[in-house]
Amino acid sequence: MGACSKQTFNNVSENSWDKIKNAVQSELGITISTDNGNATKDGFTISWNYIASKQELDIQAVDSPWYVPCSLINNKIHSLIEGVLHSEAAKITQMV
Repeated sequence: MGACSKQTFNNVSENSWDKIKNAVQSELGITISTDNGNATKDGFTISWNYIASKQELDIQAVDSPWYVPCSLINNKIHSLIEGVLHSEAAKITQMV
């Protein structure tokens, strides 16, 4: 299958980025060990680029099995990352 739409997330602190990498590892089994690159697991290939100075993360499923629609893949990625970002925002709000 072809590439899915790229997703961009803003206000991703380095702490949030570390938590996103851990969440991707535990939920999807994909290890992210650099700020940019790609990895493949079970027919799914994701590509990412984290720019710390802009606190911006671009992530995209660039290949997947034909029977898994991009909508499902992007929803999973979005939910995973937004979950981390909302969790981090809640912690910051409680500290203020």
